[in-house]
Parts: sequence; C-alpha cells; structure tokens
Amino acid sequence: MRRLVVLGSTGPEIVKLLAALKSRELADFEVMGFLDDNPDRHGAHFMGYPVLGGSDLLKSEFTEALVINNVAKTTALRHKVWKRLEGMGARFYTAIHPGVDVSYTTIGAGAIVQEGVVMGPEVVVGQQCIVCFGSIIAHESSVGDCCFLAPGTVINGRVNVREGAFVGAGAIVLPNITIGEWSLVGAGSVVTEDVPPHCTVFGSPARVIADRRPRTGA
Repeated sequence: MRRLVVLGSTGPEIVKLLAALKSRELADFEVMGFLDDNPDRHGAHFMGYPVLGGSDLLKSEFTEALVINNVAKTTALRHKVWKRLEGMGARFYTAIHPGVDVSYTTIGAGAIVQEGVVMGPEVVVGQQCIVCFGSIIAHESSVGDCCFLAPGTVINGRVNVREGAFVGAGAIVLPNITIGEWSLVGAGSVVTEDVPPHCTVFGSPARVIADRRPRTGA
C-alpha cells in the first residue's frame, strides 16, 4: 500500500474523488493527509485529514509518497508549484474518478478528473490539468499541461486548449478552435473563434476584454 499526500488544503473536491476510488476498491494508496505551505494551517484538520506541515516534508518524511497537486487558485500558481515539486523529485498521482470512461483517451501525470466528466475518443489531457464536475471534452480535442476546465465546460471536437489556459464554468468552445496559452475564458462564454495567448475573453460570442501578459519592469 503506497502512501499519498495532497498539497493544498483548500479544495475539498479532491477528498470526494479519493473517497470514490476507495469505495470501489480501486485505490492502492493510503491518504496520509494534507501538506500546505501556509503555516497557519499546520496542525489543523481539513475534510477529516490532518494538515501535516509544509511541502518541505516531501524531502524528509514523505520522500517515497505519491503527491497530488491540489493548488488551483490560478493556473500560473499551479504550474509554479508543479515545477517546484518536480524539482524536489516528487512522484505525482493521477486522480481520475472511477465513473469516468477514459478509454481511447490519454491523461497526463498528475491530472485530476472529477465526477461526471465525459470525454470522446482521441482526447488528450495534459499533465497537471484539472477537469471539473460535468465537463465535456469531445473527440480529438487536446488540453495542454496545467489547464483548468471549470464545472460544466463544453469543449467541442478538435479543439486545442493550450498550456495554462483557464476555461470558466459553463463556457462553450465551438469545434476547431484554439484557446491560446495562459488565456482565460469567462464563465458562460461562447467561443466562436480562436483566442489569442495571454488574454481574457468573455461574452457570447466571446471577445477579448483584457491583456493577461506579465508586466515587465521599466
């Protein structure tokens, strides 16, 4: 039985997902608890599990444990945490709800796929993605590393969602569209044309409303 720790003690959905795996006897792990780099949370309990300490424990007490990256405040922060953990030699657990049919799909290491997700054939989901409740990803679509698909998103066929993109709740992306890297699609939007990288789009049809490129100092 392998030990498993979850980094980030603010997103309760992961506990429900792990419980679903346990209930169907599909899990070969024991959840030890949460790690969190906010010292105010150390010693507390979250969803019935202890917050054991910070991520530094992965270099001592939990060197052999599997890790779930549960940080999801932004895709940029999630990516930063992923790379830091990777640099520490962490081994990631890919958490897929047992009710999700992943036949004819490819799911990257460290991804989280929640209850009620539907994926068509030849779908590719990258590393460290989070695909939330009730999302649909149709045939031949790809979702790049570290993307976030909020609850109820609909990604139609042959869509390319590039690295770090965030697609808000209930958004619909029409077929053959590219969502640029590190872009954000607002909740409820209908995306009818390609979204440039590093921007925010919103509306029906979705239009660019903000530039998300990192600011550089003068």
